[in-house]
Amino acid sequence: MNATTTKPISRFLGYAVHLLTSCGMITAFLAMVAIGKQDWKQALMWLLAYLIIDGIDGTFARKLKVKENLPEMDGGVIDDLSDFANFVFVPCWLLYECGRIDNPLNFVAVVIIILSSSIYYGKGKQVSEDNYFLGFTGLWNVVLFFLICIFDFSSTLNFCLIVLLAIMQYLPIKFIYPSKASKLKWLHLAVTMVMLIGFGGVLFEYPKEVVIFKYLAIGGLAYFALMSIPATIKSLSD
Repeated sequence: MNATTTKPISRFLGYAVHLLTSCGMITAFLAMVAIGKQDWKQALMWLLAYLIIDGIDGTFARKLKVKENLPEMDGGVIDDLSDFANFVFVPCWLLYECGRIDNPLNFVAVVIIILSSSIYYGKGKQVSEDNYFLGFTGLWNVVLFFLICIFDFSSTLNFCLIVLLAIMQYLPIKFIYPSKASKLKWLHLAVTMVMLIGFGGVLFEYPKEVVIFKYLAIGGLAYFALMSIPATIKSLSD
């Protein structure tokens, strides 16, 4: 199917999906503005808002057959730009400014994240044939959410955690990809929604702690970590 045979409405909807993905660059910019004001709460709100965009744009793209209807456009490039901005680059600035890691280790941590994530994006294959993320997925915005809003770790422990996660990007570990899972997909999506409710509740009340929201967020994290173990063990034994 080429541009001359594609219906105008299909092309319009295709561009709409690309614009939705492009909105990720706006959330990244607004998060940067918030960081400049030292408003960590608002910065995290924008960075985590991108999780919703990233979670639905691919589904829309597949349902609306955007690749077929707009062959001249490369949505993957737009997606990678938005992903790197929201998952890596802006969270690095937040990490550098928020004080969760003391100088000069905060700069070292930022360099580690940027370099490890750049190579991770460049290696191409981030999703396995059976639809699992390969290695730590590089959701540094989520990592910053937990370090700022949930856990009260020391500077040294935070730094060690960053190093460990950067190494895990290259280990033969599989993590659940909720929207593409072949098994228990609706359970994974349901837990994702509950986890996002926890994120939203924690941020809305921050710095006040509301236990129910805190444990919804932690519970979601634990669920995906534990549910990913069988797939990892299976892949290592094959």
